Amino acid sequence: MYKLNNVYRLLIIRLLIPILGVSSFIDNNSTHKKINHQVKTNTSNSTNNNTKIENTIKMIFENLDKTKYLGSNFDYWPEGGLQATYDHLKLFLTYRKLNNISPYSIFLNNVHTKENLNLNVKNNFGYYNPKFIDWISDRISTVIDDGVFINKTRVKFDKYLKNLVVSYWYTYRALHKDEKIMNKLKNEYINLIKNKKLPDGFYYNIAWDYEKYEFMRYLVDKKKLDINIISPAVYFWIRRSIDQTDEKI
Repeated sequence: MYKLNNVYRLLIIRLLIPILGVSSFIDNNSTHKKINHQVKTNTSNSTNNNTKIENTIKMIFENLDKTKYLGSNFDYWPEGGLQATYDHLKLFLTYRKLNNISPYSIFLNNVHTKENLNLNVKNNFGYYNPKFIDWISDRISTVIDDGVFINKTRVKFDKYLKNLVVSYWYTYRALHKDEKIMNKLKNEYINLIKNKKLPDGFYYNIAWDYEKYEFMRYLVDKKKLDINIISPAVYFWIRRSIDQTDEKI
């Protein structure tokens, strides 16, 4: 029986959490008001909800070759980034459906509603709920600890998701090896949001100047990762550092 090694297991969890939780891109509100009630369902439904989402995760793994693009931009699947991947996988699991299944709100602040994501307005982003991260991580772990199932779906995962998994993993590690640059980029980002001056296309700007940053040169030139994926990945992890869920994901 094939069994995932710990590193590969962690890679899958790190990728599936933002895909299932829908990586929060830039949004509109400048204040971060926490939702009063983080728990949305009572414990009597928890077992059914856990089984429901675990079965859905299995169904996603089994049907990676049967997705349909539901986005509005050019379809780069399976070579695209997080948004392109979600625009395929939401055929199986939408943000609204996940929010209804989860016993915890996905986000803490009021950027997104329970029904819809707001991905179009700048100068804010959704703060993940740590309790949701813990819950979905446990559900993913249950699925990928099944060696028989992983052996059956490994080829599809490698073809459709592995590149994105590896890109986000190496970006996370490279950023955190240089805390000085990490903090510099984070403070610049926070100030732009605070002053409502975040420019269009900001998440890809670092790609144009990547040679200025040692960690970017490492990712692009040595690891040969796609700069169009790792550039937004840099700010995904910066946002997770700000909302203090980066070590949980």
